[in-house]
Amino acid sequence: MLTLLAVTFFLYAALILISAGPVGGGGEARIAQAYETLYVAFGLWVMLAVLLLAGGAFGGMPAAAGVLWVFLVPFSGVGNFVALDMMDRHMKWAIVFPLLLPPLIAFYAFWARIPALKAGLPAKRTSLAVLGAVFVLSALPMVIAAYY
Repeated sequence: MLTLLAVTFFLYAALILISAGPVGGGGEARIAQAYETLYVAFGLWVMLAVLLLAGGAFGGMPAAAGVLWVFLVPFSGVGNFVALDMMDRHMKWAIVFPLLLPPLIAFYAFWARIPALKAGLPAKRTSLAVLGAVFVLSALPMVIAAYY
């Protein structure tokens, strides 16, 4: 599980550095950066899905939460891509969404896997709080981008 977390953190850090970094060069450089962002973000979301699978399989998460994650992980990935696009359209404050989504998802995977966390945080409240926060942080960029 720690290896999964290390790879996920590396992809997370790379995504933040790529998206927050300067955009330079002409059209080809921008296209290259877009592909780089796409591949890193896709890899990050695959790793988050693997973390959730490991947390659910080996630690046990509520069944309803497991079903919701099946829909929420791709939805949050789309919300992340929309936020990254917003940043490319000079809305730099949209980095809030890529900054917050992956740690929330990774936290839930570790909460499901580690008994000490599960003992301290009740399953129903933790699931509702994290799933709700991920849903809001995923939907908000889509709603904002629809108006700008």
